[in-house]
Amino acid sequence: MRLTTAMLVTCALIAAAHAALADDVRVVQRDKRFSATKVTVKSGDLVTFVNNDEAMHNVYSFTQGFSFDLGGQEPGEETTVRLSRPGVVDIRCAIHPKMKLQITVEPR
Repeated sequence: MRLTTAMLVTCALIAAAHAALADDVRVVQRDKRFSATKVTVKSGDLVTFVNNDEAMHNVYSFTQGFSFDLGGQEPGEETTVRLSRPGVVDIRCAIHPKMKLQITVEPR
């Protein structure tokens, strides 16, 4: 099936509108802590984890439906995760167990 130009343009506009609605939230890691212990975002938002520490971190979540593991994140590195559905996400650092963050993802 061939898509018409109008359909392609419509799809592109919908994708651009969704991207324009998304926010970028930055969570900084410093002194072996997250910059916040609780954050609220909207579904589809991007969360950027910034290692502004002297130590390596390994940010992860095993929350069902939100699982990710950033692996070793060296000082100065930034890694972004998109949270695309509503729910509550528990986030930890595999290297520093006292680092805890909870992100509430609300519907858009």
